[in-house]
Amino acid sequence: MTRLREAFQAHEPLVGSWLTIPHPTAAEAIARRGFDFVVIDREHAETTIRDAGDCVRAVEVADGDAVPIVRVPDAHPAEFKRALDLGAAGVLAPLVDDADEARMVAEACRYPSRGVRGIAGSRASDFGDRLDEQVRDGTDVAVIVQIESESAVENVREIADVEGIDALFVGPADLSASLGCFGEWEHDRFREAIDRIVTGAHAADVPVGTLAIGVDDVPEKLDWGVDFLAAGTDTGYLAADADRHLRAYETSRD
Repeated sequence: MTRLREAFQAHEPLVGSWLTIPHPTAAEAIARRGFDFVVIDREHAETTIRDAGDCVRAVEVADGDAVPIVRVPDAHPAEFKRALDLGAAGVLAPLVDDADEARMVAEACRYPSRGVRGIAGSRASDFGDRLDEQVRDGTDVAVIVQIESESAVENVREIADVEGIDALFVGPADLSASLGCFGEWEHDRFREAIDRIVTGAHAADVPVGTLAIGVDDVPEKLDWGVDFLAAGTDTGYLAADADRHLRAYETSRD
């Protein structure tokens, strides 16, 4: 079992980062800062499967304890298989609306007889050297599903109860849009949804996390009652520090 999955089961307060720049230099530079995990985004970024493999390796070799999570572009079983064969410690599935979809995700990430994950000698099994061990265990990766719609909120307890789902992750932008209050984090409908998600996850003894885009968002998102957080994105860090240096230059010239 991976350290990430163990941490979820122990409800450890994890903090990670989000990677949208599909380059190992960015992945390694972020991973060595002290984060617990780095999410390599293949849904909304231009990250190819080859890019994802390079970034998984970069996170693993970086100084520190960060582990790589791959967010797949959709819930097709082949996407999970390919991400896990790279050696990712966990996968993040977008737009999971009900328990049936969550069950399909969990099964796609487990070998028979627990699931339908295809078997191959890949990097995850040291190119076949540990394949027998890996297939026998079959539960070594963390499976996280995103709650991003009104339907998912209505079904959150059933989703969290699905065997093999290790954590839930709130997608704030998509969820607020689904509720008709895009970006309005204090809107009654949105806050009621957050409360329902957190309550449902905790009732099933499953941790729940979310994404904080900016520094000011971190305490706000933690106030939602989440157990773990992706604190910022690579492009956000880049832009914020560029602004800070530009202001320092302009102030020094005055």
